[in-house]
Amino acid sequence: MQRRCCWRCRLCGSRFGASALLRITDDDLTTCERGATVQLPLCSATMGDLSSWHEKSVSCSPHAKKFSRISSLYSKTDKIPVTLTPKECRLNFEHSSSMPHAGQSDATNSEPAEESLSSVEAVFSTGNESIALQHVVYNTAADVLYLGGTNRLYEVTADNLEVKSVVETGPRFDSARCHASGCGPESSVSRALSDNINKVLVLDPAASTLIMCGSVSQGACHKFRTANVSLTPEYIPRSVAANDPHSSTYAFVGPERYKPWGGSEALYVGTTFTAVGDYRHDVPAVSTRNLYDLDYAESSFLKQSLLRIDVKYRDHFLVKYVYGFNASDFAYFVTVQKKSHLPGQEETGYISRLARTCITDANYDSYTEITMTCEGRHGSYNLVQDAKLASAGADLAASMGIHAGDPILVATFAPSVGHTADAENAAAVLIDKIRAANGVRMGSISLRDHGFADHSLQPTDL
Repeated sequence: MQRRCCWRCRLCGSRFGASALLRITDDDLTTCERGATVQLPLCSATMGDLSSWHEKSVSCSPHAKKFSRISSLYSKTDKIPVTLTPKECRLNFEHSSSMPHAGQSDATNSEPAEESLSSVEAVFSTGNESIALQHVVYNTAADVLYLGGTNRLYEVTADNLEVKSVVETGPRFDSARCHASGCGPESSVSRALSDNINKVLVLDPAASTLIMCGSVSQGACHKFRTANVSLTPEYIPRSVAANDPHSSTYAFVGPERYKPWGGSEALYVGTTFTAVGDYRHDVPAVSTRNLYDLDYAESSFLKQSLLRIDVKYRDHFLVKYVYGFNASDFAYFVTVQKKSHLPGQEETGYISRLARTCITDANYDSYTEITMTCEGRHGSYNLVQDAKLASAGADLAASMGIHAGDPILVATFAPSVGHTADAENAAAVLIDKIRAANGVRMGSISLRDHGFADHSLQPTDL
């Protein structure tokens, strides 16, 4: 992490400000005014304000006009009956005295940046090359970390990464022809010993449980008790996550307000479609699930809290779910997908999109997407690699015209290799504000021939 006070553009001399698209190269190194060696981003372009994202002044109130359905791609029903990490996971823990918190002003810290950057207080290693780590979750109440990996779940202390518990989650005898509830003892289906890749690891603090979903058993989940994760977990035989090693799943806990008299916390899930087995058409692309048994939060004749990619495009239009979060009255997903969902148009390449739905919308009628467009001096950065919802510190908030502590989206992008979804060895950083606003005017909307409501964020000069 670098200090924003030291970020200056070598070309224009301006300070790093709001929504800047940054391209960082290895030789962009200099010494800042505090004597610390840092990387200086080159000012290139800015992204539009995500708070302007609304269509026809729509809000999430019960009487608001609904978004137009992206009907040519998504449907409610069918018309037919994580980058693997090395075996050694190095985690840096900086003391609060040497590294400002997300909502803390950088100006209050006067120690050299390189002290905190070089401080490694603990190292955790699985000790096995076949065990890669996919997810890390921090339990603030117990001050422990949960590490979800291939065939293992670890509970370690947050201060020194001392292992408290190890749970074997795989390998398991599995077959894609078996339902999440199993094939049964009399089934003739042949099952093979399969690695269980961790797909979902989220904490439900209210119930003191840890939800873990893997790639076996059709992406079904277990609920562990945080008081003792070594105890036998509760198995939930529902297909939630992707059931192969490489397809994406992203889930997060956020509020749902589907009933007028109140709401609850729910699990928002985005799952890439896989054609592995006979049951994958049962798994929606995006869904809201209750935290009790992971059934859909709303499932009635009139409303279903899910969205499916139309069966005509499902096999080849594969959406990668990179990140998800809740802000104000909306649930968001950051995705990478083909620019066109039509067959035979792979040469159009890939784009990044931000999807959104109202947390009061039990039928996903408010679901819409915008294209996240990054154009810099060196071309297009079209593939989002990772993202994080954070709180703006005082300095950054002042430069962006928002309040300290307001939510901001930080995302990293990379250009694609040709028309593929593979990323080149280059990087850009986007920081943009997400205002807690309903009824804000949406910019110009152009309906593409494939049915997306497309609002491209156009870059402007700093």
